[in-house]
Amino acid sequence: MEAIINKPGIILCQPDETKGCSVCCGLFNFKNISGSNLEKFLVSGKYRLSQFFRIEYFDDTKESRDDTSHICPYQGFLKGRSKPGCLVHPKACASDGRHASLFGIKICSEFFCPAHIILNDDMKKTLIKYVDGWYEYSIAVLDPESFIWMVESIKSAINCELDDWHDKLRIKEALSRLLVMQAEYMNSISFPIFYYSISEYNLSKCYFSVLSGGESHNPQRQRLQQVIKELFR
Repeated sequence: MEAIINKPGIILCQPDETKGCSVCCGLFNFKNISGSNLEKFLVSGKYRLSQFFRIEYFDDTKESRDDTSHICPYQGFLKGRSKPGCLVHPKACASDGRHASLFGIKICSEFFCPAHIILNDDMKKTLIKYVDGWYEYSIAVLDPESFIWMVESIKSAINCELDDWHDKLRIKEALSRLLVMQAEYMNSISFPIFYYSISEYNLSKCYFSVLSGGESHNPQRQRLQQVIKELFR
């Protein structure tokens, strides 16, 4: 008898028609997680897909942060350059090709990353509503506690809920800038930054999370706080 999978109420993988996420496919296991480098890899996904069933082994070890993790070769842009996702998912192609991936159909269809549990429904709705770019969105999914810190810091600066603030575009601008700054900060760190389980994330978030890290992250917090002050003075 198969176990019943408790799916989260709000799923972050492909939240709308404008953005998507393939963090769990190992996208951020590259040593270089700059937007330009990851975009180049995602754009080349269609080429890798053209080699489908002829890829015997995708060697990602030279570019990986963590050689115990995996960068799936079958991820790419599903739409233009705004929606990363699985190119062999049944919603993206004529048939389900995930059996050719390392993890197979069952794990790929039933896995949900730590952000699905760490972020409550209100925070998930905030993420989907106020973060438009796929790269910034993925950073929030990758490091959900830092995203929580950003949202709470903005709320403190405006002294109200985000939905009650009159200038929604400024909130979007602030979150976009903060997430890009956090991405640059994480890119300067050599440690692995993606984890499949909450326990792994909790053990390692001290290396990069501005919410959970110690005094070593104070300069990064101050940089982020300065942006908030400039935008909401």
